[in-house]
Amino acid sequence: MSSPFDEYLGALPKAQQAALQKLRRVIQAVVPEAEEAISYQLPAFRFEGKPLVALGASREHCASCTR
Repeated sequence: MSSPFDEYLGALPKAQQAALQKLRRVIQAVVPEAEEAISYQLPAFRFEGKPLVALGASREHCASCTR
């Protein structure tokens, strides 16, 4: 069963999927306690119940936003 996070990434072109998956692995390695979530329709991570970082992609752009 895939998560909403996986569904978001699965809908992206392969190059963007790869870039955001790499960021996902880095975040999981640095903050293994972070929880995956969807926030503002973007895949995100929360730590201790607070937003930590969100990932996103558009046609020719990938980005992350931290708080």
